[in-house]
Amino acid sequence: MARTLITLNELDYNTASTVTATDVDITNSHYIDLNDADAQNLALVFHGSTADMAVTIKAGTFSDATLGDLEFTVGDGDITAVNIESARFKDADGYVLIDVSGATADGTIEAIVLP
Repeated sequence: MARTLITLNELDYNTASTVTATDVDITNSHYIDLNDADAQNLALVFHGSTADMAVTIKAGTFSDATLGDLEFTVGDGDITAVNIESARFKDADGYVLIDVSGATADGTIEAIVLP
């Protein structure tokens, strides 16, 4: 399975920024590449589709990975935000893996590096 890359948006202090969303890919799921980012904390924003979306952010391989996966549901048409840290979710390849199911293709995901 070739996962779909989620665009990583970086913000500056006291500056308005345009954020790029990535369309939900229910066939391949997603990943965020943190290899070139100075990212300890990320905000993920899920814009619900016309069906409930089950989301699993996979535990990584670093110190807090023992806390396990994070699972939640984004309701039909809802907007759900979650703040995650790389110590729990980044894997040895520098990726955060996100699985989605149940959604339709009209949902989106935004990944924002918190300054």
